[in-house]
Amino acid sequence: MTEQMIEELKKLVLTNFSEDCQITEQNVLDFMLSNESVYKQIHNDMNCSLIRCNKLIQNSDVPINTFRVLYEKFMMDSYCNLPPAIQELYFQGLFDVFELVFIVFVDFEKIHECMEWFTVFEHDFKPFLGEIRQFFTYDYDKLVKICLQIYNYIYKQTKFNMDTVNKQLKLTRNYMKKYDKQFYNAIEDIPKLQIQGILMKNQIACCLHVTNSFEISCKLASLYLTSGIDKQCFIVQQLLSALSRKCTSIFIKSKYDELYQIEIDSQQLELSGNTELDMMIILNQTLPTCLTSKNAYNIVQYLDSLSELYKKYKLKENLNIAKELGIQVAFLAMGIPGLGLAVAVAQIAVQKMKGEY
Repeated sequence: MTEQMIEELKKLVLTNFSEDCQITEQNVLDFMLSNESVYKQIHNDMNCSLIRCNKLIQNSDVPINTFRVLYEKFMMDSYCNLPPAIQELYFQGLFDVFELVFIVFVDFEKIHECMEWFTVFEHDFKPFLGEIRQFFTYDYDKLVKICLQIYNYIYKQTKFNMDTVNKQLKLTRNYMKKYDKQFYNAIEDIPKLQIQGILMKNQIACCLHVTNSFEISCKLASLYLTSGIDKQCFIVQQLLSALSRKCTSIFIKSKYDELYQIEIDSQQLELSGNTELDMMIILNQTLPTCLTSKNAYNIVQYLDSLSELYKKYKLKENLNIAKELGIQVAFLAMGIPGLGLAVAVAQIAVQKMKGEY
């Protein structure tokens, strides 16, 4: 399964982000010195990176911090090509998807041969400012260009701006209200500021920030890089609704149990009995508890099913909109006779829709 996920992600990245773009060789040291606060945040995040790739790295018999040295240089070579105004907007979680791009193209054997090039410690590493193109299995300049295109893709969606992310959180809550009233009612009265940070952690990069499973990460990365914000919010809501019913018994049996069927192995969350506090625990711990390597196969299958479900929901929604609009236009244009014709056409459309489900 792991090799399959690697090849699928490679193909997706090379197919969707292969357009040529201008890059210039950047002085990474100058960036580090002139943007000290941003670089410090990046370096701190690097020291926590690649955990999702740990199984692959352990098999290479190379310390994870050696990979982090290369990963930081790889990211800095692309990040320094961004406009200065965008560079200043760095936030934790921005690089999550790039971990996967890095790990599927890095040359494990070459790193093993040259481990002595890098200075690493138990909990840190010394930045490497030399040439690293020989450590990749694909043309390095093209990889840097791919990263730039992914940055631009993410920037178009988020503007690297928390206000934009907050709008996404609102959309996720709206999906919860629409497709899981039971969950929504349980969080409706909790002040938004209390759960905003928790929801944001789930929302960033379509849940990538809350899983350490390599296989699940590959699937989420694929969804993140090919889906609009609306679909991403739908996926976050569906995962929360389905998985919270597997790791808690807080929800009484209802029609929603049938809507969120998934087989996973999960420990039960420890709840307090206070509904408000328990819902915050559920929002905070459900996805990290369930999106694990032991559940990877079933979660990947479930994510595939969500893509199909999203298409069906959107088809139904669009047909309903078209039906309403058609009735309104026909009535305005033809009066009562037009209304009757529009209703007849709408009924045919509804029957066609039912036949496709």
